[in-house]
Amino acid sequence: MNLPRLLFLPLLFAILLAQVAMAQGEYPQDIARRLQNRYDHMESLNFHFNQQVTGQMAGRDKAASGEAWFLKSTDGGRMRWNYVNPQQVLVSDGQKFSMYFQELKQMIVSNADSLDQELTYAFFSGRGNLERDFYILPANEEYGLQDNQGKGAKIIKLVPKKDQAQVEDIHLWVNADSLIERIVLRDHLDTRTTLTFSAVRPNALSGLTSAEVKQLFSFSPPAGTEIIRQ
Repeated sequence: MNLPRLLFLPLLFAILLAQVAMAQGEYPQDIARRLQNRYDHMESLNFHFNQQVTGQMAGRDKAASGEAWFLKSTDGGRMRWNYVNPQQVLVSDGQKFSMYFQELKQMIVSNADSLDQELTYAFFSGRGNLERDFYILPANEEYGLQDNQGKGAKIIKLVPKKDQAQVEDIHLWVNADSLIERIVLRDHLDTRTTLTFSAVRPNALSGLTSAEVKQLFSFSPPAGTEIIRQ
């Protein structure tokens, strides 16, 4: 007699969370739709980020920071992540994807098509769709429904509809301007990667020439770097 009752509790909790979200004016799906609409009408994006990786499998906590750029394009989305201390550069020109690691003196080069499986890249580059790719749910209890420590960003949970090797679920902090302030990606081993964004600039690259765009989304490693092609 107890088993059905226990099975019912998670469903009841989800319903209660949804009711609280409705009382605050938005369902998780409403938040996801305005977020999708904001990014659908954005041609480029620039932001600064702080990254933290935590979890038993990650060893000691790891922190990093830097700046990132995204640009939508008909011939493949472009992106660049510049990490500092140590320097790392992840860049895609829409055709190839390169990862440079200063400490290893290596750069790994692969076809940019492999990035389509990366959920955050797909969304920022305009290829992803939240309602198509994810189940959209209220945030886990540990996060609550709203960031009361900041400016009241709403928090939603995304669970991939297709099994992903690296992602169990994603939590998004979405502010009143429908911009993402924070992302927490959790893998199947409970390792969490937290990305916190600042100085977010929609359409930041609209004034660049084609030559400037080409320069931004390319990278030439220092002499002596080992190039590994996959």
